[in-house]
Amino acid sequence: MARKKRVLVFEEFESIRNILIKTLEKKDIELVVVHTLSDALNQLNGTGFNLLIIDYDNKNNSAFLLIKHLRETTSYLFTPIALLITGNKELYSEKTGDFNIACYLTKPFDMNLFNSVIDRFC
Repeated sequence: MARKKRVLVFEEFESIRNILIKTLEKKDIELVVVHTLSDALNQLNGTGFNLLIIDYDNKNNSAFLLIKHLRETTSYLFTPIALLITGNKELYSEKTGDFNIACYLTKPFDMNLFNSVIDRFC
């Protein structure tokens, strides 16, 4: 039996987190959902993930700190990151340019586009 794909979701806002969970539960993946930086760091113990979905607009710059940590950790150096953003992609890509972000999804995002991102990486 093939091993399930694993996706980590880092989203602090419950309403968006619930939308993501409902959508992802329909897929045949193992879903790990966290809403604080410390929760995320506890889950990232070297185990593999096929995709990391991170909302950039979290408190205390925690998404940036998490992404920086991921890209400094060999286990997650090449793990795809889908970054949830609000506003202009260029502003975010200037901040995260060195972190090799796989895709940017502007909120509110098109669910067809979101599903195609999941299908692409999982």
